[in-house]
Amino acid sequence: MSWIVQAVGNTTGALGGYVQNLEQERLYKQYAAQDEANARLTAQEGAITQDSALKNVRASMASLTASMAENGLYGPTYDRLATQSHKHALQNVADLTYQNQTQWAQYKNSANYNRYLAQQTANSRGLNLHMSLAGGAAQTLGSAAQYYGWGGGKRPTANNKEAFNQAYNNTFSATSYGAGNKSLKAKLSL
Repeated sequence: MSWIVQAVGNTTGALGGYVQNLEQERLYKQYAAQDEANARLTAQEGAITQDSALKNVRASMASLTASMAENGLYGPTYDRLATQSHKHALQNVADLTYQNQTQWAQYKNSANYNRYLAQQTANSRGLNLHMSLAGGAAQTLGSAAQYYGWGGGKRPTANNKEAFNQAYNNTFSATSYGAGNKSLKAKLSL
């Protein structure tokens, strides 16, 4: 009758795997939501940083132009100097914008990947449960057949019972919920 305990253990293991799968899906969705929030925050901060940097560029160019005019510096050489300073300042703004957009894209990609993982987890949940239950049922039926002597065998003797109980204990510890809920992994590694 120990095969009944095995059936209960296999069922508990399968349900434990199902619950673990639900939790994993929830975590992936939570990670995706956090990445989306980070992407929005990064976009807002980037826009503020870019506006501030452009204001600084305009202010520094106005200051440079006024300083040059005040000191009587004019002509093509000084115009090139002002133009070069303006280009460098705009390049710095472009670099800041690029860094911000890259970080935003990383958060968006991470959110998309976590949503994908959540969907894959949800898609595999039913299949994993069925595989775990079917594998457990096969083990339980095999144990019951051995115990009752089905399939042309004789009823177990004291020696057979000891071998059966040893095999049962090995199977139960590999598939039970109490063994870390590794029933699916144990079955897939066969």
